[in-house]
Amino acid sequence: MQPETVISSSESLKALVHEMGLFKTRRKNIRIQFDHLSEQDNANLQEQVMKHYKACGCSQGRTIGVFTLLAFVVFVITGVVSVRELGIVKTLLYYFAFSFVTMLIGKIFGLWQARQQLRKLAAEFENNPSLIFEYPSKP
Repeated sequence: MQPETVISSSESLKALVHEMGLFKTRRKNIRIQFDHLSEQDNANLQEQVMKHYKACGCSQGRTIGVFTLLAFVVFVITGVVSVRELGIVKTLLYYFAFSFVTMLIGKIFGLWQARQQLRKLAAEFENNPSLIFEYPSKP
């Protein structure tokens, strides 16, 4: 098991953003431990950070994949993509190529969005540490 990395400053929180990427799949085990926050507030902040830090973009890729399938089916039904002219094999190859590209774009967008949210969280915390108390606590 990897050693735990303790995050205790906004700078170390910002550093997590640079560890996220399309080909950077390995993530550190992190623990949030700000001295001026209570144990519950540290846990709430950790939950928020982990939500963005562990994001892989998979759900966005799947969502785009479903829409790609629906769009391709509509294209085939309306005749934009002609199965008769292309043949079944070529049509399927076009679908797989089209879906691969769109799902990759969805994944990249999901990772970018998670990075932006983590960057925003770090900036908010750096500018006003009391903002952390606005995040919902679990009962």
